[in-house]
Amino acid sequence: MWIPVGKAEIMEALGTSPPITSYWPGGPLDYLRRAGLISCVQAGHAVTLWCHAPVPDPPDGVRICDAGTLLDLSTVPAANRGLVSDRMRWLALRAVPGAVYVSPGVVVQGPLEPDADGYLFGWQDARHLCADPVALPADSAELAALLALSEDPAPIAPWADDALRAHLEAEAAAGRPVPAGHLPWGLLGAVGLTHVLRDSGRIAQAWGADVLAPVAYADRLNLLVRKRKLADLVTSDTRAVQAWPGEMLREIAATLAGLPRYWCPLGEVLRRTEVNPREHLPRGLRLHARDDRWERAGTPLTAVPALVAAPVAAPASPSAPKNARVAIVTCMKNEGPFILEWIAHHRAIGVTDFIVYTNDCTDGTDTMLDLLADKGVITARLDNPWRNSDDNKAGDPQRAALWHAQHLPVMADIDWVLPMDVDEFLTIHVGQGTLADLFAARPDADMVSILWRLFGNDDRRVFEDGFVTEQMTRAAYENCKKPFQAWGFKTLFRND
Repeated sequence: MWIPVGKAEIMEALGTSPPITSYWPGGPLDYLRRAGLISCVQAGHAVTLWCHAPVPDPPDGVRICDAGTLLDLSTVPAANRGLVSDRMRWLALRAVPGAVYVSPGVVVQGPLEPDADGYLFGWQDARHLCADPVALPADSAELAALLALSEDPAPIAPWADDALRAHLEAEAAAGRPVPAGHLPWGLLGAVGLTHVLRDSGRIAQAWGADVLAPVAYADRLNLLVRKRKLADLVTSDTRAVQAWPGEMLREIAATLAGLPRYWCPLGEVLRRTEVNPREHLPRGLRLHARDDRWERAGTPLTAVPALVAAPVAAPASPSAPKNARVAIVTCMKNEGPFILEWIAHHRAIGVTDFIVYTNDCTDGTDTMLDLLADKGVITARLDNPWRNSDDNKAGDPQRAALWHAQHLPVMADIDWVLPMDVDEFLTIHVGQGTLADLFAARPDADMVSILWRLFGNDDRRVFEDGFVTEQMTRAAYENCKKPFQAWGFKTLFRND
């Protein structure tokens, strides 16, 4: 709901102490910011979320209020729009006396209680205080100084160096707004807060970094480590955890296909706050039609798009493992006409992920694979790190790709791995011919050796646009002693 109210109505509505005040520009809340707000409610705080635009479906216990009553965006030059969130932090603390400011995306671990004088702050690192969460009395000199700077950053910047201060003052004298990007990091946030509290002498009261910022920006990926627990990253004194939502959402989109792992510290936060990430995706993100991660039990999956529709496999036997992720790692060069059939075949038998390395393509293979990756049909298309040079230690494209693939973050979520080529089609001779049937037949196996069977060209001399599996039907004997290539095999192995 959208409630354009002022300070008096807010103070009357707040029923617990201390209240939490926050800011969000508007629009749907993604799963990280939603989880952060819910964690504040779970800790017993009344939450006021200031917004410049409506927020559909806000979490229970979060009161949406019109940020326009605090800051009219029409008065903010376009070049300074990047300063709005910092200005809103201090304006919100002035509007709600006694409140603690907590941005959406900061996960509260317990009640946040300012000291007797109304202050709450702690170190972010060895140099700067953490500007979020933070509490300053509404009538404090420190808050007044930060508000003055946020309203006009050019003429007063006592914690900026001389050169920057001279530049800001010159821009102000010329009547030009100061672009947000020209200001150093944290000038109106962490850097400014550190200065005003050091100047007032209160900085000695700052809590340690483990209280409000136990996960540093440089260590943020620890929140995504598979099977790690949040307790490994915090202490008994921790009151809040920075989830770094902007950076984390980009990382998750780039390396985890848009959803965090279920069993990781961030997944633990989502489970605790009962936020299903697939129901609150960031704007512009789409999951692949067959992506069932975080799917609620009993919810049917949507059909695969017709462009890449594959035959529907028969249901796996009851003893087959559910939702096993199986990845093929492969190399390609000029394989364009054969890619779709090969992917469709393996998707039909249960392969969930395809990680493809390409090099020196001239027929559009890499372009086609990029399109398939954009649509979620394959997991990733990567440039092969191999280069054809005498000093290359990787030896060949396949070896270079395999060495590179084992370090990809997505591999931590893969249950089984199969290195193979686009001219190889996995054929399973148990059950309905699916990987689920194979795993059910040998649940004790950690490795499966897949024997080659050599096929020839079946007397075909020119390319014909048709299925390889229908055109090439003549093969060597199953027990073939020559040539030696008939003794080859590939290994499907458990990624444990």
